[in-house]
Amino acid sequence: MNNFITLACPSCGASLRVSSSTNSLKCDYCGHEHVVRRQGGAIEIEQKITWICPQCGTPASSGTGFCPNCGFPLASNCPNCMKRVYINAIYCPECGVNITETKQQTHIRQKERQRRRGEIDLEIIHLNNEIAQKRLEMSKLPRRGPIITTIGVLSLFFLCLSMIIMGSSIDSSTGNFSLATYALGIPGFALFVVFSYYEINRNKTIDQNKNRNASEEYKLKNRISELQEELGQID
Repeated sequence: MNNFITLACPSCGASLRVSSSTNSLKCDYCGHEHVVRRQGGAIEIEQKITWICPQCGTPASSGTGFCPNCGFPLASNCPNCMKRVYINAIYCPECGVNITETKQQTHIRQKERQRRRGEIDLEIIHLNNEIAQKRLEMSKLPRRGPIITTIGVLSLFFLCLSMIIMGSSIDSSTGNFSLATYALGIPGFALFVVFSYYEINRNKTIDQNKNRNASEEYKLKNRISELQEELGQID
């Protein structure tokens, strides 16, 4: 049968019951852990000190969240297993990871993510500005020739062709009407060819510019989608 003795808690003065087989105990009032020292017939209780406040040097039992003297935080979470450890611990007692190196690597990765996030945001802004510029350029492009112009050109063509045919079918002995029709028909037909060539090339250039701008805008939008996907992975 164990014999109990009552001793005062070194931290708060509360009564603690110690038996002959007790080697360590925790105060129910202040929560501090203590070890039992036996020397000869004397029994003493000493506070189990494992953590020292980095700010004021006050000792505290392991697991204490804040310094009992100045309130400075004494615990932090292991960056690997998230267990509570002493704030100045080098290695985690639970998983064995080097806390200092892991925190430094985590900090470097966070800074790299922030840097990359800023780069992506700036690039997306730049790409959106390019898209707006492309759309502005497309709005300033000349329009294709209207239908009325096409009808007018075709009417001129058939009129000139009719004059040439009529001129060639009239008796050449008189020569008046034949020469007049040729004089109107041939230059008119030549004018039609030149104007048609100009309109065809003009419309072709307009279509090429629009297709090029549309293709470039499509590539810019795809790039923005890729950047937004990367941004989502970073976050």
